[in-house]
Amino acid sequence: MRIVKQYYIDIAEDRAKDPLALLIKLVLWFFSLGYEGVVVIRNFLFDKGYLKSAQVAVPVISLGNLTWGGSFKTSLAIFIARRLTGLRGAVVTRGYGKDEVDMLTASLTSSGTKVLVGKNRAEVISSAVTEIDYAVLDDGFQHRQLKRDCDILMINADLGLKAQNLIPCGSLREPTAAAFKRVQAVVFTNAVIPPQPLVGQIAKLNPTIVYFAAKYQPRAFVGMYGETYDLDKIAKDGAVACFCAIAYPAGFLKTLKSIGVFPRFTFIYPDHYFIDESKFRDIESRCMAESVKTLIITAKDRSRFVYPTLLKILVLDVDVIMDRPDEFVSFIRGVIDTKKNSSNNA
Repeated sequence: MRIVKQYYIDIAEDRAKDPLALLIKLVLWFFSLGYEGVVVIRNFLFDKGYLKSAQVAVPVISLGNLTWGGSFKTSLAIFIARRLTGLRGAVVTRGYGKDEVDMLTASLTSSGTKVLVGKNRAEVISSAVTEIDYAVLDDGFQHRQLKRDCDILMINADLGLKAQNLIPCGSLREPTAAAFKRVQAVVFTNAVIPPQPLVGQIAKLNPTIVYFAAKYQPRAFVGMYGETYDLDKIAKDGAVACFCAIAYPAGFLKTLKSIGVFPRFTFIYPDHYFIDESKFRDIESRCMAESVKTLIITAKDRSRFVYPTLLKILVLDVDVIMDRPDEFVSFIRGVIDTKKNSSNNA
């Protein structure tokens, strides 16, 4: 099943080019036409007010993307919550995967930020409205049932706007041109500064958008019991393996390469993939047979590894680095203050 799922992802993301893949993609294109029709009509009904968006009493900042899978959203939600000092916040997620909920909880407990989980995000925010000053939606761009005060779109600078086809033929969740009209800010991920060619493309669709850039900077390796290891203390001669079940594994491998770590084996699974013990033992056996005793994983994958093992499992702990962090935080505070002032004047 994992192989079939990965093959489909490779087809949708234009990596598989064999004759069967091209035939499947043609068939999926017809289904995409139906999907596009539903999305366009749905957005039209929300834009015109025929479908209503619920309002909550606190400012709502939505982080989202145009394509399926992760694009830094959970990490940016953590970044925002940690820097909005003096405010009581909540990060709200539907909870597609336990991995993201666990990552949020582990990262935000010390800051006092609440992690709220539920399909009806207006309802879960309302249940905590007396205890919070703002809410951040993790993956909320297409969740139009809730009115938001700011939509921030995440775009992977390595991929840009290459995705052209809608689900299930491609990875796009909705047509690009119309989507950008709802956006107030774009954060380019895996970038040091906003890439000007992409900024130019997007500005033609919505000239009011503001732009930021963000990337991961490795900080340390962290063991499963919280012990830390300096980056240069881990073997860099190939005596390590890595595992990831995230939407953009190339980014994880790129980050490892940036610190001189070149894994002998890479175990890549689809986003949110649950690894049972038998699969883990296969990974363990392959590593041990080649004298590879260290397995490096992402923070998001940490909750998958609950099995006793002789392998040293290390999480690559990273910091989010933004090109203009103070300006970005000020932008978010401005959204919160605007909502607060409008509520006081109402």
